[in-house]
Amino acid sequence: MLEEQPTTEYTHGSDVFPHEVVTRTRVPAGRALAVMLLTLVLTLFLDADGLVRTAERQHLGWSRTAALAIMHPIQDVSQTFGLTLPRHWLAEATGHQDSTHITPTAGVKVASPTTTPQTVPGATTTTSTLPAYRVPTPSKPLRVLVAGDSLSGQLGPAMGDVLGGKPATVLTDEHVGTGLARPDVVDWPTELKFDMSHDHPEVVVLIFGGNDNQDLRTSTGWVYISHWAEWKAEYQRRVAQIMNIVAQPGVSVYWVGMPVMNRADLQKIVPAVNHIVKIEAAARPGKVTYINPNKVLAAPDGSYAVYLPNPGGGQEQVREGDGVHFTRAGATRIARQMLPLFEAERHLVDPPPTTPPPTHPPTTKAARTK
Repeated sequence: MLEEQPTTEYTHGSDVFPHEVVTRTRVPAGRALAVMLLTLVLTLFLDADGLVRTAERQHLGWSRTAALAIMHPIQDVSQTFGLTLPRHWLAEATGHQDSTHITPTAGVKVASPTTTPQTVPGATTTTSTLPAYRVPTPSKPLRVLVAGDSLSGQLGPAMGDVLGGKPATVLTDEHVGTGLARPDVVDWPTELKFDMSHDHPEVVVLIFGGNDNQDLRTSTGWVYISHWAEWKAEYQRRVAQIMNIVAQPGVSVYWVGMPVMNRADLQKIVPAVNHIVKIEAAARPGKVTYINPNKVLAAPDGSYAVYLPNPGGGQEQVREGDGVHFTRAGATRIARQMLPLFEAERHLVDPPPTTPPPTHPPTTKAARTK
């Protein structure tokens, strides 16, 4: 038989509580604070690599600068004494990726700077003899992918509006706060490889650059924007790499350039980025078309404009107040700029009047992957 355990009577509502089996020991507040501080310091040193990566992924600003100023010396000490090794060993043992994947650009061939693109109204195009693309139908609509940083946020829905009633469906893949500069945040080569294999788009519309006025993170280190020649060379490799991924057989690519900006830190890179994209597009005739958004977004003298005349004789706001992004109306102007090219290249025509117009609102990547 089991020995009966003694019990302690307790009267509800009285001030008498059962005796504690294990007597608790009170710890001085100073000792508890010291233990907490020691734990924090150990965490900083043991996970220094991870904390640096977290800081690097923040948006540019004082908080990111301060975090990196604190963490970089701690990371140097941790790596010197091997304090970061246990975390790496644990990651390897559990099969978790312990570092950010960055697709290297070494070996990517770029176009010659002397490559000169041809010009058509509203775009710089390299089309010569176009392939005989299939004619889209309501049952098998043209699949259009709009992808990029926050500049693509309004462009995807606007493209859906402009293509409404035509046999086309628009898919979007937007990542705010990303670009080609920071593959540690979003590695766009990997992202677009997935999009191409998963969604099988026939037309790809890209726009990047709003966040690229910074140092370029690579798989081996950094290329600093202060080293301007090296920065442009690396950025061109990234543009070429992206075009190589999306410009597949049967796929046509439209790369929308950066519009004129009203922010000083972006004004330097806009001409350089657009020139690089033009050169790489020219090296891919019949595959990649460069779209110049300033044809429909800039003032008549080419300067930045917040408002522009609309067909009704009034004024419409085409740019946001931040000096960078365009409004839905501005994005619609870019989409309409591309529509004649779509119609000519892809035989994209309105369905017969007897056929009800298909409704294909833009589908985000999150909705497609649920």
